[in-house]
Amino acid sequence: RRVLFRSPKIAAVKIFSPAQIRKIFERFPRGNQLHMPCMLSYCTGMRLGECLALAWKHVDLASRTIEVVGNKYDKSGTCIQSPKTESSIRVITFGKKLADELQVQKLWQEKNSFQYGKYYDRTDFICTEACGKPLTSNNLRYFNLWCRQTFGGLSFHSFRHTHATMLIENGLALDYVSKRLGHSSIYTTANVYDTITDKREKEALSVMDSIL
Repeated sequence: RRVLFRSPKIAAVKIFSPAQIRKIFERFPRGNQLHMPCMLSYCTGMRLGECLALAWKHVDLASRTIEVVGNKYDKSGTCIQSPKTESSIRVITFGKKLADELQVQKLWQEKNSFQYGKYYDRTDFICTEACGKPLTSNNLRYFNLWCRQTFGGLSFHSFRHTHATMLIENGLALDYVSKRLGHSSIYTTANVYDTITDKREKEALSVMDSIL
């Protein structure tokens, strides 16, 4: 009896359009507590738990690098754990856009610390409420609800898919994208992202028309 191999079924990847990205940051601008985790994931492809676990000691603004070394979970109390796979521990580079946003976030936290005084929760986390209290995934539930009401779907995780898709569509190698996302295998990245872009198909057809 012959057994046919079937590839694991990959859920359809849903990404934000440029218009939706503009609308998101109009609704959650600088000074809104949800702005920073959204910007982090959009600019780096980091998972929600990785964004929430990120501390200033893990960011080098001079070299523009982020060390991803933890994941924040809210189950049975908020705690930070090591990533599940070794590949999730990684260094991510970032550009001027995120560097500027991080500088603004630092100034926002310093201003809030002065205003709240002794009532400010002084931690090293980057994603915090105005009072300094670290954000949890519960804080992001509103964002997911807002996405469903505004876009009819999508979620915070769509930032990760959007980031990866933009990199692939603009010609960055699949192995680079895979390492940036912290995937354990390039095959995972290929299964999820390598067939989702119409742009690359159109480019391929254009090349074939010119050389055949």
